[in-house]
Amino acid sequence: MLSVARNYFRNGFHLFFPQIDWGGAGPGFLEMELPIVPFLTALLWKAFGVHELLAGAIPVACGIGTVVVLARLVTRLAGPAAGFGAGIFAAASPLFAWHGTTFQEEAPMLFASVLAVDAMERWFETDAPRDLFLDGLFTSLAILVKATALLIGLPLLYVFWEKWRGTPLLRRPAFWIFGTLVLLPPVLWYSHAHGLYVKWGNTFG
Repeated sequence: MLSVARNYFRNGFHLFFPQIDWGGAGPGFLEMELPIVPFLTALLWKAFGVHELLAGAIPVACGIGTVVVLARLVTRLAGPAAGFGAGIFAAASPLFAWHGTTFQEEAPMLFASVLAVDAMERWFETDAPRDLFLDGLFTSLAILVKATALLIGLPLLYVFWEKWRGTPLLRRPAFWIFGTLVLLPPVLWYSHAHGLYVKWGNTFG
């Protein structure tokens, strides 16, 4: 992952063409999930110089953001005491702390997922199109960063069912628009990333 950030910094900020150093005789273009952490880290290096501490800035910021948004969400749902407890529990979780301080994509994926659930809960209460759009945007970003974030679709589907109970989901244009917003960017990215693998043979699996 650090080699991807270094190659963005050295070879130009071409987000759609992540490179590694072990790519044989080719340019090292790589099949991977959307490399948000390496790309943003390279931008930080461009702005502030290459410092080791900056490599942890994005995961740490996403970890803190996740705790804050989760506490806010639970506060709305169950009150301040529950919100505070949820934030403390998340921050003290060893696995969460590890993901929030390592150079991996899990921290931004969790942050985007919590933002998506937060936006969906607001939309459930307000029916504001802006909240539904933000939910779709954050859900799509979570899937782009880590494909396993597709699992977030299960609770979101339940919220749709609760919101529109009595009306088939497939008859709701907003449901189709939301699904397109969520799934189209990941389909395009993963198709492009697979094309890099087919051409150059490098993959993170």
